[in-house]
Amino acid sequence: MALSKPKKRKIDSENRQFQSEWTDKYLFILPAVTSTKPVCLLCNECMSVMKEYNLKRHYKSNHGSFSARFPEGSDERRSKIQRLLTSFQHGQAALGRFCTEQERAMIASLHVAWTLTRQKRPFTEAETVKDCMLAVIDEVVVDEKVRESVTSSIKKVPLSDTSTLRRVELLAKDVSRQLLDNLKKTDVMSIAVDESTDCTDMAQLCIYVRFHDGVRFREELVGLIPMEGHTTGEAIFQKIVAFFDERELDLQKVCLLVTDGAPAMIDLSATGLLHFPRLRGFMNTAPEARITPVMTDFMTKLTENFTERFQGFNIPIEVLHFARDPFSIKPEADFCAKVKEVMSSIDESIFQLEMVDVQSSFASKQYLQSEGAESFWSNHVNQYQYPTMRKVALLILTMFGSTYTCESSFSHMNAIKTRARCSMTNEKLHECLRIALTTYEPNYVEIA
Repeated sequence: MALSKPKKRKIDSENRQFQSEWTDKYLFILPAVTSTKPVCLLCNECMSVMKEYNLKRHYKSNHGSFSARFPEGSDERRSKIQRLLTSFQHGQAALGRFCTEQERAMIASLHVAWTLTRQKRPFTEAETVKDCMLAVIDEVVVDEKVRESVTSSIKKVPLSDTSTLRRVELLAKDVSRQLLDNLKKTDVMSIAVDESTDCTDMAQLCIYVRFHDGVRFREELVGLIPMEGHTTGEAIFQKIVAFFDERELDLQKVCLLVTDGAPAMIDLSATGLLHFPRLRGFMNTAPEARITPVMTDFMTKLTENFTERFQGFNIPIEVLHFARDPFSIKPEADFCAKVKEVMSSIDESIFQLEMVDVQSSFASKQYLQSEGAESFWSNHVNQYQYPTMRKVALLILTMFGSTYTCESSFSHMNAIKTRARCSMTNEKLHECLRIALTTYEPNYVEIA
């Protein structure tokens, strides 16, 4: 007699499908991103088998006291579960959107491209990074299944030189977008401009910007502009104007422009450029440094176009000291009048009252001494309680003291575009230099 076939186990009869009532009874949910394993709201443990018995046993064994404190069917229990659900959802949101295997590989390749470019390494070294990772995994991971899984995942990460080049473009666009968004929101900025040549004798005009983004002061490379042909002052000036116009940046927000030591800079000493100790010291000790007809012509053009803006712009030393230490200046009418000369839009009486109020706070003085001026005005002084004082201080602290940022960026530029990489395009040089110098972090998940 033929043996009877065993009955097939019915998943539905064994409650293998998640039931919504289990959330109230056993505090388990089924996250939408996984759809396979229920998760405990109290300890975040996952159940490998979706059976009511397993969930009930976990609840009774680990969270038996929960029912005593929050009885089933009570309003307290429902309220507590809702709070647990909200907390879980916030945690999931913090981890970011769910990434497929392909997206994870893309994000990994973005990280490698970012790290290599920050270190100013060639794109071809990305494949070497993959070889190094595989070699390390082979040596340190003992479990064969884990090693095979990790090795397989690493091999799927696209790290060819062409892939890395595309990743660099995406990363540079992302941090550039963040910078431009902040510049459009800021009230005031200063720019530093300098010119040098790369290894192929291409003249590169570096534009740096200093501004307050609402949280902190930033100094960022806003542009590296190739200057083909004869680099006259007129050409440089038109390049800067066009650069700002193309990015919809308002030149009216520029409170100060600093360039390197051309003779025309001496004529601008009365307009407030040379009162900065660092720049003045540089000019006095090295007057011959980078004095070129190009920069002379450039500054002449600038004075013609910004005469109204810079005319009479002479910041008294007391106002400079105020930005660094507001407790060292007496809030007298004479001083307030000098501040009014720098920023004509302020109300002197309001400014004076704000100074008196701030100087009466011992805690504020201690904060300034321990954290410094930039942190003091950014994080300690309330912009709604002391708007006038803060506005004046941010204007002063936004100003560049010299072109040291531009000069430093040229060193980085020469480390990126070497003789071995002389075929690098101007656009790619700009992207690499931006990534190497920026203080912004890219949004990897959004890019992927």
